[in-house]
Amino acid sequence: MSIPANEQLRAVVNDYYHGLVSLDGYRERRGRILEALAAPAKEAEPRVAKAAESTATQRPTPQAPRVPAPVVPKPAGETPRPAALPPNLRWALIGAGALVVLAGIGFAVLRGSRPAQVEVQTESSGPAQSLPPGAALLERFLDKNAWDQDSVLNLEAGWANALTEEQRQAAASSPTFARFSGVLLRRLREEEALADSGETPELERLARLATELKVPYVASSRQTPRSSGGAPARPDGATVSAPARDSAAVPEDAGVPGRPTGEAAAPAATVATEVRPAPAAPAAVPSPNPAAATAAQSSPAAVSGDGNAVPACSAELLSSRRRPVCSDPLQGGGAGPTLVIIAGGTFRMGSEQSRNAAPVHDVSVPGPLAVSVYETSFAEFERYCTGSGKRCPMNPWGDAAFPVVLVDWNEAVAYTEWLSAETGQRYRLPSESEWEYAARAGTQTPYPFGNDVTPSNARSSAISQVSSPIANTDRSVNRNQFQLLHMIGNVREWVADDWHPDYGGAPTDGAARLTPNAASHAVRGGSYADTALQLRSAARVPLDTGTQDKLTGFRVVRELAR
Repeated sequence: MSIPANEQLRAVVNDYYHGLVSLDGYRERRGRILEALAAPAKEAEPRVAKAAESTATQRPTPQAPRVPAPVVPKPAGETPRPAALPPNLRWALIGAGALVVLAGIGFAVLRGSRPAQVEVQTESSGPAQSLPPGAALLERFLDKNAWDQDSVLNLEAGWANALTEEQRQAAASSPTFARFSGVLLRRLREEEALADSGETPELERLARLATELKVPYVASSRQTPRSSGGAPARPDGATVSAPARDSAAVPEDAGVPGRPTGEAAAPAATVATEVRPAPAAPAAVPSPNPAAATAAQSSPAAVSGDGNAVPACSAELLSSRRRPVCSDPLQGGGAGPTLVIIAGGTFRMGSEQSRNAAPVHDVSVPGPLAVSVYETSFAEFERYCTGSGKRCPMNPWGDAAFPVVLVDWNEAVAYTEWLSAETGQRYRLPSESEWEYAARAGTQTPYPFGNDVTPSNARSSAISQVSSPIANTDRSVNRNQFQLLHMIGNVREWVADDWHPDYGGAPTDGAARLTPNAASHAVRGGSYADTALQLRSAARVPLDTGTQDKLTGFRVVRELAR
C-alpha cells in the first residue's frame, strides 16, 4: 500500500470513528481508495496473461550456434550483479505483489473500522504483552470493552486469520478465554432479557461470535432461561446490579460491561433491609381505573406492538426464573413501556466536585422499583396524545422510535397520570435520588461506565459534535448494569424534584422534594449536545418548568407492591 493511500484510509477510518461520516459514507470513500489501488493490478493482469499465452504458444525456431562471450575479469571486491529477469516473469511478480497488497487491505478493512483496529498490532502493553497470541487477542478485546459490530468482526477476523489452530487451542484453555466466555455469555443473557422477540441484530451478532470462538451457548427459552450447560440460570440477586451468571467460572469483577478490565470494582448497591414508604408522587395521580386494574391482574402478560408476550410487572420477577423485564397491558390495547425491575439499595449520592451536587450523602432507595428501559418515545407519547386529546409535539427526528422532546415538565407528569389510568398501576417521574441510583447502577466512578466517555457508552458531543439523539431501536450504545439504556447522554431527563441549589436538607429515603407550582425542576443525565462534564452521574442542572426544547425528554418509573 502506498503511503498516500495508507494515510487516506486512516483518515477515513478516523472520520467514521468520530462520527463525522455515516457508515455508508465511510464505505463509499473506502471503496474509492481501494479501487484506485486496484487499478495498477488490473492493468498488469492482461500483460501477464498475454505474456504467458505468448510463451505457451510460441514455437521454437532454429537458432545459430551460440558463441560464448569472452570472460571479462571483475575488479577485486566487486559484487556480481544478478541476471535480469525475463519480462514476462517480472510482470507476473508485479501482479502477484499487487494482489498481495490488495488482500492485505481487504483483511485490514474486514478487521474493523476503528483507527486502532485498522493497523495490525505488533506491540501491546499491559497484561496482554506477556500472554500467548490468542490469549493476548482476547485480553486486548476485553480491555477495550467495545462490543459493537466493527469490534466483534475485528475479533472474529483476528481469531480466524491471525492465529494458527495450535494458538487457538492454547488460547481456549487459558484463564483469559474463561473470563471472556463468562462476559460473552452474560451479555447474551442481557440481550435475551431485553429482546422483545426471539432475535435482535445484537443478539444474533453475539451468538455468532460464540459459535466462531466455540464458546458453549444455548439460547434461552423466553419462559425458562437456561445457562450454557442447560441447567436453569441462577435467579438474579437482590441488588440486580448484574444479570444472572452462567456456569462459566469467572472472577466476580471480570469484564464488567462499562468498566475497563482491571479497574477496581465500585461499591455495589446494598439491599435495603427494611420496608420503607413509597416516595411521594410528583403530582396528584388519579385513582387507578378499576377496570384497568382488573385487566392487569387477570392478564399474565402484556402484548407488545410486534405481537410478542411480555411478562406483566410484578416484584416476584426478581426472585423467579423469569427475566426482570416487564410491561403492563393498556386498557386501550397494546402494551405500556418496557420496564426493568431493580432492587432497592443504599448508595452515595452527589459529588464534591460540583457545588450543586454537594454534600455527598447516603441515600436508601426503597425497592423493588420498575424503571423504563428507554426514554419515553414519540410513539408512546403520541398514544397518550390520541387517548387524552392533549397537544402532541412536533417530531424533529421523523422517527417515532426516537425519544420524545419539546415537552415541558407538566406534560411529562400528565403522561404518567394517563399511563396510571390506562394500566391501573402507579406511574410517575423518578425522584432525583431514584434517577441517580438507577444511573449509577452500583458504581461510584464519574460515569456509570468508568472514568471516561466513549461513543459506545453515551450518545453525546464529548468527542465530536452530534446534532441528534438516537432511537431506542439503535443498539450502538451500551446499557448500564441495571440494563437501562441512555441514562447518560441522548436526551436529558426531567425528574420529579423541584430545583434546589444543593443537597442541603435533601431526603435520604429516595423521596422527591416537591413544592406546588415550582418555577423550575431538575433535569439529569445530559444530552447528545453536551460535553463530558454534563454527562457525569452526579451532574444536575435546573430548567424552567415550562421549557420545551429538543434536548429534554423523560423516562418513567412504576411503583411495585413491597
